Amino acid sequence: MIGKAAACARHADRSLILYCRDCSLATCELCFILQHNGHSFADIEQVLDQLRAQLDGVLERMQNRTSALGHQLDTILSYRDRLASNIDVRTAVSN
Repeated sequence: MIGKAAACARHADRSLILYCRDCSLATCELCFILQHNGHSFADIEQVLDQLRAQLDGVLERMQNRTSALGHQLDTILSYRDRLASNIDVRTAVSN
């Protein structure tokens, strides 16, 4: 666990320790019993670990895409510079 567990908004003396999969909400055990009884649930730490892994994957894909876009931008700028150079040469020759 990273840091202290968040407190329940309805039961300030209770920590959010369960995740209601049906409602997509973090709950304390009292809220789960009173309001989410019969719903599918998971340990909040397990859910957080899964979300962290998903975010790590998204971050890695975004970094790879950023790198690929950087390479594509370099290629485009190179083409632009070559085109500008060709225009300059042709302008000089025609004058």
